[in-house]
Amino acid sequence: AFDTFDSGNAPGWSDQRTSTCGTYGRILGGDDRFGEINVGKTFRFAPIPHERIRAELTFIAIDNWEASGPQKDRAGIQLQQQPGPAARFSGTNGSQECGRGLPGFLESDRRFRQTIRRSADNIQLFVGARTTAGPDNESWGIDDVEIWVK
Repeated sequence: AFDTFDSGNAPGWSDQRTSTCGTYGRILGGDDRFGEINVGKTFRFAPIPHERIRAELTFIAIDNWEASGPQKDRAGIQLQQQPGPAARFSGTNGSQECGRGLPGFLESDRRFRQTIRRSADNIQLFVGARTTAGPDNESWGIDDVEIWVK
């Protein structure tokens, strides 16, 4: 499975709001859309036999994320209720793509990858963030979601 959101559609996602974010193009979420929220989708594989599933996606932090200090913002993924990689972002690192454009309000990204053993016909992927401000100050989006089976 592969979701790029290039068409502006996000079928099956729990929140289907998309936006355009500079060089990232069309993404799920975006400036002033996703804040402290989780979004998810169930992917179905029947009748493809498999024993492992891998999820990969690009997480884009938008605007004033704080990576240190008392207000640490973080993001992560969860594949079939198993926590996966998480990361902190800093609004002072990156480039101006689609956010507010204020000093210290830059966009940056990280590629998340998680593999689990699973042979069921479907898998749930959740992506979320814990932020210390609203989406008008710290927002995010995702792009290029890939689900692989082996």
